[in-house]
Amino acid sequence: MPAASGAPAPGGFTVGEWARDIDAARWQVLHDAIDEHGHWRPGHTTAYADAQAAATAALRTVALHLGVPLAQVGPCGSCAAFCHLYGPSGNPLCPRCLAAARAAAARAAARAAAARAAAARVEAARPEHRRAA
Repeated sequence: MPAASGAPAPGGFTVGEWARDIDAARWQVLHDAIDEHGHWRPGHTTAYADAQAAATAALRTVALHLGVPLAQVGPCGSCAAFCHLYGPSGNPLCPRCLAAARAAAARAAARAAAARAAAARVEAARPEHRRAA
């Protein structure tokens, strides 16, 4: 995977996030195109076809950007941005969410270490006859 695959685009979002928004727009067009009885509203079939073509092109763009086959692109488990999900070196999280998860894990580990150190200090300060065996 190229190093820049998780880097934000000029607008402040990644290519995967851009593709996610285009795919969400496709689903919105589909929602708007079908009436409450499950029938297509007049004139909406071409709008959905256009939205479907845009979503497919966006997924192909993500695959090209990541340098992986289209079949290995899927949504991030956290933010739903499209990323290298399947295959070798695939990850269930996009680079941005993975970095946030690793930072959260590091903070949790630091808190746990601090709590263990505090407990050890309290245990060391106890009188000898009150220490747990």
